[in-house]
Amino acid sequence: MWLLGFWIVMGIAVAVLAANKGRFGFPWFIYGFLLWPVALIHAAVMSPTADAYDRKMRQQNRVPCPHCAEYIPQAAKLCPQCRSELEEGWSKPKPPARTSQPSQTKPPQKREPSLDKPKRSDDRFMDHRGK
Repeated sequence: MWLLGFWIVMGIAVAVLAANKGRFGFPWFIYGFLLWPVALIHAAVMSPTADAYDRKMRQQNRVPCPHCAEYIPQAAKLCPQCRSELEEGWSKPKPPARTSQPSQTKPPQKREPSLDKPKRSDDRFMDHRGK
């Protein structure tokens, strides 16, 4: 009985490790429960997803540089990677530009079905009688 509990705990450990790297936990729990030695190594060496990495950087108050996309502190005035100077308030999102006129979008026009016979790629080889 303790062996089954150990396998469940190892499945949970693999799922937690994979979830911290941006993967879905339940499939990794099944994988870890069935093959925990392999799954544990796999989950430990895999790289985090781009979303998980971006979330981690934003928790550390780091944002991508507008010139080179390297993560740098929000308060930076100079990017340490590309050495470009950053203007004041560069890391704050800009509000959308307002227009004085509301945008008018036209509804999509219906296309009339073509009454002509569709062209075939071998039409150039046919003579005037259609053979």
